Parts: sequence; C-alpha cells; structure tokens
Amino acid sequence: MGVLLIAFGAAISVYTGWLVVKCAEYCDATRYEDIALKLYGRKCSIFTSVMILLTMLGFVIAYIVLLKTLLPQTLQALMTKDLPDFMADTTGGHIFWSALFCYAVVFPLTLVRKLSALRFSSLFSFFCGIYVVLVLVFVCLCNRDINPDLGESLRKASSEFNVSASGIFNSFPLIVFSFMY
Repeated sequence: MGVLLIAFGAAISVYTGWLVVKCAEYCDATRYEDIALKLYGRKCSIFTSVMILLTMLGFVIAYIVLLKTLLPQTLQALMTKDLPDFMADTTGGHIFWSALFCYAVVFPLTLVRKLSALRFSSLFSFFCGIYVVLVLVFVCLCNRDINPDLGESLRKASSEFNVSASGIFNSFPLIVFSFMY
C-alpha cells in the first residue's frame, strides 16, 4: 500500500506542478506570489508568501532534526572509537550538530543576493538525492546481510498487507513532503 500511496503522491505532485506552470504562463509570472496577485489579489499574494515562508521553515527544521539525529549514529558506525561526548548521540551532541549545520550550511546559503546563485547547490542536492535512492535500492536488492531472500521478503510484505485509516494518516506527511522539496 505504501508504494501505491507514494506513486499517488508523485502523480499529484506532477499534476500540480503542471498546473503551476500553466498558471505562470497564463499570468506571465515567475513567482507563486505573482500568480496569486494576478489571479486573486493582494491579500492572497501575502497569504501565499506567508505559506511559502512557513513551508520553507518547516523544511529547514526537518533537515536539522534529521541531521542532528542521523549524523552521530552514522559517524559512530563508521568509526572504530567512540565519538566525544559533545559529538555523540546525546542532547549535547544534538545541540552541537544542529549549531554546526545552521552556521556552516544554512546561514551561508541565506547570504546570497540572487536566487540564481543557488543553482549549483540545488543541482548538488538533486544528485545527492539520486545517490541516496540508488544506494538504498542497491543495498536492498544486493546486500544479502540485510535482505537474505528478496522473494521471501516480497511474499512476507504482500501477506502483511494491512490498510488502515491510521496507517494512511501516519504516512501522509512523509508522502507529501517527499515530493514538495
């Protein structure tokens, strides 16, 4: 069911992206705010700006939470020694990694004068996303320590096919945000 929901989310994302392009062409606009201004007026343009700001803030917070949680665990798995306490998977380590990420990555990206200056970092992040997807697929299909028998895993997953309203609502934010960035 998860694959179907992800495919449905992807289809809706493609459709809404196509609608935004059509509206931009119709309104001769290049920003969401310009489209909202021409179609609905100034109040809707301001509302659109606030919603985009909140969405971007949510993404930044999600990335900070993800990084502060996963980076200490990843480094610990790669290293033979324990990480120092200020870098470990502790509250202090989470504060360290959050501050480092904010001041070393997020803050410099906010200093650019033109949005076009971010095109290279956006391209880099796109290729990083493709790399992560390929690694996950490769590990799932080829690493027999993680997945000893692919056929048995697929049969087990299909036999445990359980659809519930709770499961759909729990997976909905993941599916929506998977296709929003």
